[in-house]
Amino acid sequence: MRQDPDIILVGEIRDQETAELAMRASITGHLVLSTLHTNDAAAAINRLLDLGVNANIVASSLTMIVAQRLLRKICPHCSTMVPIRSEDKKTFVRNGLEPPAELPKANGCDNCRQSGYRGRTGIYEVLEVDRAIEELIFNGALHSTIEDAAIKSGTSLLLKQALKKVVNGETSLEEVFRVAAYA
Repeated sequence: MRQDPDIILVGEIRDQETAELAMRASITGHLVLSTLHTNDAAAAINRLLDLGVNANIVASSLTMIVAQRLLRKICPHCSTMVPIRSEDKKTFVRNGLEPPAELPKANGCDNCRQSGYRGRTGIYEVLEVDRAIEELIFNGALHSTIEDAAIKSGTSLLLKQALKKVVNGETSLEEVFRVAAYA
């Protein structure tokens, strides 16, 4: 901190020492960007606490958490549309989405090397740490409670983002379950 940077990039937070240094830098007015391996945005909070960072410091230093995943895009040359199954409809409804009548299905051709997919697209879960989330962190709330509060404040979860890509015909439901089922 001797050079007084405005922005600090931390490669990855893997231990308590790195986490505490990043949090302290944030509290002193620096924008700190880093990576942390978790399943979703709310889990990043629990990960920092599990590393031993004080809840007060975590609550006061975080402003935003972004979780991201890459989904394989369905090949436009060989994909087909198939009727949606009743159990798949429930997945869309549970996530607040209107289920489509048909779903894209990956098949495979020379254009996609018989994989059924060509290219990738991103899905992003953006959790803004507002006063309500700060209070939950400070009070040691569970992951599910933090996630529920994030949804109420406008966060769209990774699974919902992925399902929107299915509705738009960009990927298959199988790919969504492969990548985002546990997010």
